[in-house]
Amino acid sequence: MAMPKAINQQHQSFSLLKHILEEFPDGVFTLNQEMVITYVNPAFCRLMGYSTEEMIGTEITTYLGDLDILAACQIEVMETGSCRDQETTFKRKDGTFISISKNVQMLLDDEGKFGLIVSVRDLTQIHELNKQLARSAEQLEHYNQNLSAMVLDRTQSLNEQMAFLSSYKKAIDTSTLVSKYDLNNQVTEVNKALCELSGYTEEEYIGRPASCCWDEASMALFPDIKRLVMEGKSWKGRVVTKSKAGDPLHFESCIVPIMDESGEVRELVNISYDISPLIESTNALSYRLYHDALTGFPNRAKLLADTDSNINQVQIALFNIDSFNEINSFYGHELADKLLNAVALRLQELVSDMPVEIYKLPVDEYALVIRQNWNKVEFEYFAHTLMERVSSKGFDVDDTHINVTMTAGLAVSSGQGEPVRDVLIAADMALKMAKKQHKDLVYYEPELNIKQSYESNLNWVQRLRDAMDDDRLVPFFQPIVNTHTLEVERYECLVRILEEDGSVVSPFYFLEIAKKLKLHTLLTKRMIEKSFEKFENQPYTFSINLSIEDIIDPSVSEWILQKVRSCGFAERVIFEIVESEGIQNYDEVNRFIKEVKRYGVKIAIDDFGAGYSNFAYIMRLDVDFIKIDGSIIRDIHKNRSSQVITETILDFAQKLNIQTIAEFVSDEEVYNYVKNLPVDSLQGYLFGEPKADLLHG
Repeated sequence: MAMPKAINQQHQSFSLLKHILEEFPDGVFTLNQEMVITYVNPAFCRLMGYSTEEMIGTEITTYLGDLDILAACQIEVMETGSCRDQETTFKRKDGTFISISKNVQMLLDDEGKFGLIVSVRDLTQIHELNKQLARSAEQLEHYNQNLSAMVLDRTQSLNEQMAFLSSYKKAIDTSTLVSKYDLNNQVTEVNKALCELSGYTEEEYIGRPASCCWDEASMALFPDIKRLVMEGKSWKGRVVTKSKAGDPLHFESCIVPIMDESGEVRELVNISYDISPLIESTNALSYRLYHDALTGFPNRAKLLADTDSNINQVQIALFNIDSFNEINSFYGHELADKLLNAVALRLQELVSDMPVEIYKLPVDEYALVIRQNWNKVEFEYFAHTLMERVSSKGFDVDDTHINVTMTAGLAVSSGQGEPVRDVLIAADMALKMAKKQHKDLVYYEPELNIKQSYESNLNWVQRLRDAMDDDRLVPFFQPIVNTHTLEVERYECLVRILEEDGSVVSPFYFLEIAKKLKLHTLLTKRMIEKSFEKFENQPYTFSINLSIEDIIDPSVSEWILQKVRSCGFAERVIFEIVESEGIQNYDEVNRFIKEVKRYGVKIAIDDFGAGYSNFAYIMRLDVDFIKIDGSIIRDIHKNRSSQVITETILDFAQKLNIQTIAEFVSDEEVYNYVKNLPVDSLQGYLFGEPKADLLHG
């Protein structure tokens, strides 16, 4: 018996919509009046981690994280018939919570009973929608082949399901952009969501070409899209269209063919999601990645991205503002930031008519990339002239006049195709050398051996780290003798590295590097631990060097105090303060000295008389020993200036009752002179070199 035409069409529509529902990537479920689940689609089961059988018949409150949100949704549904884009949380079978967005639509059956259909989307896994769309498109491609005749006894059920699916279509219409095209590429249908987003009415869309609003790049894709879908395949990708207001809209689209029972393509369906906010965020992030946040100028990453690694010739000049830290400290961060921007703008103004690109590097540095083959003289002249013009009239920032000078490092590629990164590194090394040598600029040349110096430093960095990891950082002990009896009175503990081959490395090679790497405090702690261990059962007094940084660093000074409190022989410990001319905060240093002296520790000033040492700070510190620097003692037997300085120090120390030690007594000539001076103790290679073991015991 033939099925009536209207019923047949209704049956076909129901089957199609039911198939879409079963395969739709979003979760869907229905509720009766008692808020009991009566239907769940597979996507919702996967989202929640339950099977269909486990969820049917259970109350929705079982899975909700916030019942207040449910109450608000119920009120909105009773008032308007629906609840749109409400966010809430669901509890999965494994106990975890997921954030979802849901659309709720009220349903009425023929008896007037109401129910609810709910569509949900996992906000934490939105990127999975593209994969689900691809699967849905593939299933849509074959849906005509899966339709079969429905018997008359299913008519009533079909009518009920049509009402259900009609409500579901309204729910999904708010979040998915749908359009349909005929085989002539004319738009035949669009949904409400697409019209609201684009600003066009349905009438303005109907009859227009399918790609009417696409940009040029997307238009170029259309022939391939049409060929693919006419072969019965789906196309997925991104297209850019324009709203009625002219704003770009970025869509993630899936275009699928709709075929009849014979497999002939009858129309095309475009299912899209608006990813414009994501694209805008990506573009903004890309701008921040390649531009300096303060000045808006391109940054170092942009420099490397802009410059082809195989370019034959590039010249880079790095400019650094002199004493910027002082400017920052004196005037404050806000004014200093404005100064950085003003310098960038002046550089831009001065090179505006030249083939030069300006990049703002971190803190107070600027890179200029010159697209011109200057020789060394021309390049240096350009840099000198530019620095003079930048500095010539100073900068007026917030009614404050600031004079600025700069230092430059210049480097040129060899023309052999080396990466521009290497040229930038060479310019940076030249800049650092210029700073170190107090020059206006340095032009990088291989014969300067800058690179070799850096490589040597890097080698020592690794050797130092290896020595610390392998416990090869050890104290050596040099005796200090009584001037009159030449008996050993105490030892100075001096840091050394024991190489794997047994050779010994002096701190001359690694101490400065340790300070730059912030490893100096670790060296100090290692020396104290090993020295305390060595002298715990020895009768000798021993001294250990401390820097001002060790003393004013709260974590280090507290650690030292703890070691002193617990050692049991603090009266045999002497701390030698090195680089004492660098003392600025006498209160902190004096506080430390007073604290350790409570336990019997004594204090010595090392290398006194060298550099800018003076007598004033000795009077401000409670010290027990002054060690006269070896640069004075080493030639005292023949240098009148050294003799006068030493006599002055000794006279000063005697009056303050401070003991004295002469360092660097290396031979008989020096000894024969200093033994007649009122110096208390002597130290030097004449009495013993630093060794791993003590001379006695």
